[in-house]
Amino acid sequence: MSLAYQSLGKFKEAEFHYREVLRIDPNMNIVDRIMGRFIKYDKNNNNLKEMLNKIDNKELSDVSKVNLNFALGKAYEDLLDYKKSFFYLEEGNKIKDTISKYDIKSDNHLFDKLKVFFKDYVFNKNVDNNNSNKKIIFILGLPRSGSSLIEQIISSHPDVYGAGELDYLEKLIQNNIYINDILKIPNLNNESGLNLIDKISSKYFELINDFDSNHDNITDKAPQNFRWIGFIKILFPSAKIIHCVRDPKDNCLSLYKNLFDENQNWTYNKSNLFNYYKNYYELMNFWKKKIPGFIFDCKYENLITDSKVEIKKLLNFCDLSWNDDCLKFYNTKRPIKTVSVAQVRQPLYKSSISSNKNFEPFLSDLFTNLENLLR
Repeated sequence: MSLAYQSLGKFKEAEFHYREVLRIDPNMNIVDRIMGRFIKYDKNNNNLKEMLNKIDNKELSDVSKVNLNFALGKAYEDLLDYKKSFFYLEEGNKIKDTISKYDIKSDNHLFDKLKVFFKDYVFNKNVDNNNSNKKIIFILGLPRSGSSLIEQIISSHPDVYGAGELDYLEKLIQNNIYINDILKIPNLNNESGLNLIDKISSKYFELINDFDSNHDNITDKAPQNFRWIGFIKILFPSAKIIHCVRDPKDNCLSLYKNLFDENQNWTYNKSNLFNYYKNYYELMNFWKKKIPGFIFDCKYENLITDSKVEIKKLLNFCDLSWNDDCLKFYNTKRPIKTVSVAQVRQPLYKSSISSNKNFEPFLSDLFTNLENLLR
């Protein structure tokens, strides 16, 4: 009930049911963390006091410790006590990193393999296999780069259906182009390769068409699809790709502050976080040179400071006419199930820009590495 109300932006109802969960089971610490997504803490908040009592329990499981540490990190950030906030965030990340056992070699191999394969690939031989009347708008980039906000803006247009964070493309690639968990890209220009392309694209549109929507455009907002841009160009040549770009320091800080599903295990260790950002940065530069004009960079900071101009550019790239509802995206009633559930329910605000300065004393090595990478 709590998650359902939260996804609909009904935060009072969500909080009521979350507190009922904690009344029944005070040790359901995931609730402490998730509730913090829309609660603004002050020093008299009872939930904060309860969390501080709970975290002193020596019998807490590692999972509970992770949830409470991330929750307390958010609470003390609200209180502007950044030193304490980082203390809890770092503790939560250390425990989660130990649990997750992230395989850095596997990701490095994937990024290298993609660049090697697509280096000499010729895209202009592609035939659009779109057997659906839907046009796909892929919204991608690193998590916490503004993708939920951009989808909320675009899906406020009457000609667009916001499908949310879909795993369709990821699973289709894993099921058809992976062998024993290793990417094995076949020859995509011979008969069997062309048949494979048709199979994957047809299955994707079959899944998309399951949405009960008569809109001409549909968004697929899975940030990590940035890895598959080459495949998107082959499978869906008429698709639109919006690349969400955010200040690297703010982006990496936001990643370090949040707990994700198991696909983001690289976020819990500062060294792994930088390594992944470097891989992402280099791969995106590779795609832009390889497929010029196919990717639209939407910069989070520009969207915040000059919203109408940037939204017009965004809609123009997607071949959509101007609509005032896109400026009032926060009124859109569609369900939202991402970490940004609270942020995209309110008008644009500037407090998230340069938020890294609050944590600069604690993340100086990471920030220095990011500065050197972008030089």
